[in-house]
Amino acid sequence: MMDNQLVTYALYVLAFPTAFWLVMYLIPQIYMAFLRPVPNLVKRYDAKWALVTGSGSGIGKAIAFKLASQGLNVVWCH
Repeated sequence: MMDNQLVTYALYVLAFPTAFWLVMYLIPQIYMAFLRPVPNLVKRYDAKWALVTGSGSGIGKAIAFKLASQGLNVVWCH
């Protein structure tokens, strides 16, 4: 009978940090990546043009495409 109590206690000890991590880290990350509305950058910065450096690839390219899709005129600097 003591072994079952030890196993139950061990599961509780492991379950609490896992649940805490899910609530404090994983759920906000999922919200930020997939559920949060995309901000309107034209309205936020009140601009017509955007200069994006490093826009040949990677994050810079993605940002340049996002700005262009929202109606900004984009100057690409590779």
